[in-house]
Amino acid sequence: MRGGVKAWDNGSSQLSVYAPLNAFKDTNRDFFNNVVEIGAGLELQPSTKVNLKIRAEYLRGTYMGITGRDANPYGPHYDDVRVTLSYSGHFTGQSAPEEERTW
Repeated sequence: MRGGVKAWDNGSSQLSVYAPLNAFKDTNRDFFNNVVEIGAGLELQPSTKVNLKIRAEYLRGTYMGITGRDANPYGPHYDDVRVTLSYSGHFTGQSAPEEERTW
């Protein structure tokens, strides 16, 4: 989950500030897959004409205390910095005219 606000918009670029909240739980009871994270993040879209975004997040995580095959050697909390580059686009193909379709 990620809630935030648009901090800057000059018409061609945007910068958003947000607070991510993540929770993960698995059935194997691996300590590293049973965590809760909260933090702060920035998302920059350099050009609003292209759906390319750069995100940087600082997260503080807590292991839920679930131990399965391996014990947790790291302690109850961790800090993490994540940088993500994402692109999304709409891809279309040329379709044949109605009379040329075989289906």
